[in-house]
Amino acid sequence: MRYVIAAVVTAFLSVSSIAAAQGMPVPPHDVDRACASLRDKGLIASCVRDEQFSYDVVTSIWERLSPERQRESYKFASEQGPTYHAFYKSLSLFVTTQAQMQQQDDDVARPLPRFQR
Repeated sequence: MRYVIAAVVTAFLSVSSIAAAQGMPVPPHDVDRACASLRDKGLIASCVRDEQFSYDVVTSIWERLSPERQRESYKFASEQGPTYHAFYKSLSLFVTTQAQMQQQDDDVARPLPRFQR
């Protein structure tokens, strides 16, 4: 019985660790609704295309951000509002900057490379 409980606890902790390692999800936004607020078909179509491109940029970077940088990005996104039509466009710029800052932090923490002959 003890072994079963230990196995269950170990499995639970493993699943929790995996979930924690994955971090937060990309912030959701109703792009169709936000873009529809522009009221012009051409602008709406352009808005949706721009937001799709920007969303793809965000998702390509998001998983590589540390949990702290994801939280900062989520906070930034939450300040944009539900009808903001350039939500993912602005978030993609923010996330890209966060990734660059994270890379700089990682470079500082890493030992300097040594020239080899």
